[in-house]
Amino acid sequence: MKNVVFPDRFKIGLIIFITTNIVIKVTEYKIAEIFEFKLAIFLMFLFSFLIRYLLILIYDYAKIDCLLIENLKEKRDQKYKTIELTSITKRILKFKKIGNWFLLVALVCTDPIVTLLYYRDGHHLWNNTPKKNFMLFFISTVICTITLAGAIYSILGLIKLIL
Repeated sequence: MKNVVFPDRFKIGLIIFITTNIVIKVTEYKIAEIFEFKLAIFLMFLFSFLIRYLLILIYDYAKIDCLLIENLKEKRDQKYKTIELTSITKRILKFKKIGNWFLLVALVCTDPIVTLLYYRDGHHLWNNTPKKNFMLFFISTVICTITLAGAIYSILGLIKLIL
């Protein structure tokens, strides 16, 4: 596969996406430290949901396919092999080789933004969150929040045990 040089806008978009995911995880960790369990889970979900939804709005407003998901969908729809890949699209293609159901489960469990962008209809439509995809985004955010909360509370429990 030939090396593809991405324009700066792709690099900047990918950096913003990765940074935002890190900020979400760190903030959710802080929420878990500060608040009581049930309230913390709710606040973690709410924070994650709002930030991720805001990112989708910005992604659609900017109309820059910085994650190359729209490009991947276009090539998929046209039955062409894509040569421009990011770490995210490489992961999608790897999961897809295992099977469509595995891809769905893997995306839902790992990132709500990528899940929504990949599964909404069409490519380069910049159509925000269609109603039929909203539930998928919601469920993915819930699963990611629960998974992260489980990891956070496990780590906090281990720290309390050790100290």
